[in-house]
Amino acid sequence: MHGIKTVLQMPRGNLEGIYPRITMLKQLIADIEAEKYGQAFRLLRQHKIDINLLYDVNPDKFLTNISEFVSEVKQVDHLNLFINSLNEDERGKELEFMRPQKEEDIIRK
Repeated sequence: MHGIKTVLQMPRGNLEGIYPRITMLKQLIADIEAEKYGQAFRLLRQHKIDINLLYDVNPDKFLTNISEFVSEVKQVDHLNLFINSLNEDERGKELEFMRPQKEEDIIRK
């Protein structure tokens, strides 16, 4: 009986703070594709995912909408963090399996 009482008095822990990485990545890609750059940036920082993903998901679209990114992120420290996270590695290519496929892409494969 003593063991049961000890277990019942233990704190709950951080179970509610666990997010499956695959779910987070899927949400992040959707946010980036929807041009919700500020929201995506906050999630990337919160979950310690490479911020370079903002660029890697769709480089052309990101560069076209860079002014939206800057206006949504606003803080100079966060913009510096993004610039410092940019690198040549194309990690976004590893996430191709998560993107919705267009019919023509399926035909090519």
